[in-house]
Amino acid sequence: MAFTVRDFEDLTRLLDKHPEWLEALRQRLLTKELLQVPKTLRGLSTRMGKVEKSLESLSQTVQTLAQSVAALAEAQRRHYEEFAAHRQEFLAYRQETERRFAELAEAQRRTEERVGRLEEAVAALAEAQRRHYEEFAAHRQEFLAYREETERRFAQLREELATYRAETDRRFAELAEAQRRTEERVGRLEEAVAALAEAQRRHYEEFAAHRQEFLAYREETERRFAELAEAQRQTQLQIQELVQTVGEIRSDLGHMRSTLDRFAQVIGSAVEERMIPALRAWVESQGGTLLGPVVSMTLDGIGEVDGVAQVRWPDGREGWLLVTAKTKVWPRSIEEFVKEILTHPQARRALREKGVRDPVWPVVFGLTIDDRAPKAADTAKVGLLSSQEGIIVPPVPWSLEQGTFLSD
Repeated sequence: MAFTVRDFEDLTRLLDKHPEWLEALRQRLLTKELLQVPKTLRGLSTRMGKVEKSLESLSQTVQTLAQSVAALAEAQRRHYEEFAAHRQEFLAYRQETERRFAELAEAQRRTEERVGRLEEAVAALAEAQRRHYEEFAAHRQEFLAYREETERRFAQLREELATYRAETDRRFAELAEAQRRTEERVGRLEEAVAALAEAQRRHYEEFAAHRQEFLAYREETERRFAELAEAQRQTQLQIQELVQTVGEIRSDLGHMRSTLDRFAQVIGSAVEERMIPALRAWVESQGGTLLGPVVSMTLDGIGEVDGVAQVRWPDGREGWLLVTAKTKVWPRSIEEFVKEILTHPQARRALREKGVRDPVWPVVFGLTIDDRAPKAADTAKVGLLSSQEGIIVPPVPWSLEQGTFLSD
């Protein structure tokens, strides 16, 4: 039969009269799971309290970590500012050093032009400076590579922090598992931060050592500059002494040159006096006739011909004799006569302007003759005349217009 409202009211009145029946009725109406709900809620409330405490502790840890990272970043910034200031100081000092080296190199170049003995010392100094700069450049490259690695590790740390935040947000629903994983990651991050701080400390120690090395290097450079300046001063004193000595030598050479010039004039006049009769005797022996006196001819600073005379030969040909006189005739004497008179364009033009016309017969006269001179004269097509033996190599006609000998 159906259970009606009246029955329910009767049941309610009975339960009011017998409260002990409520527990039995509850056991009949509620399932085991529903009976465990209050206990479960109390346990869940307890766990939620623990989770909230863990979250609060985690928040404090993250805040502490953020403060540590900020402090480390501030220390890195101050360190970089110190490094930048030191680098500016180093660049300014290096620029000043290079400027001073440039000035010193210029002074040294002038010194080397006057005193050749300083060249090896300056070259050794330049080589040592180059090696020092190469060593410093290599050290600077190592330092830049280390700084780049530090910045890369900072970037990696920032990336890990960002990943950590994303991971925390994504797994917040799984509180217990997320708590365990977060604590593990926080531990690793603390280790990474500690390692980074240690690396930073070592970096600063290396920087301090490098700065001490730089200060020592600068002190050594200043000392070497002082030594070089003293060497320069000593060199200047030596140069002054050398200039004084050279002045005395030049004075003695001037007196000697004046004496030699007077002696050369005397010897030259004597050789030319011997040349004229020897030349006349040779022309007459060939049946020729000198149509004028044998004179010397200066070619306006280009050179000088010791003997110039117009001649007529037995066959009726007329021309000019060009004679250079030497105390002793060497092969080079003949080569110089050909190069400086017979083939020289300005000398040939000057002879034509003074009235000398083609053909000409070039002759080299000497008081004595080197044994190689006849062959050189025959090859050059130039006559060779001795004061004692007469003509040794007969001359052939030349053309001043063409600057070469003429074929018979």
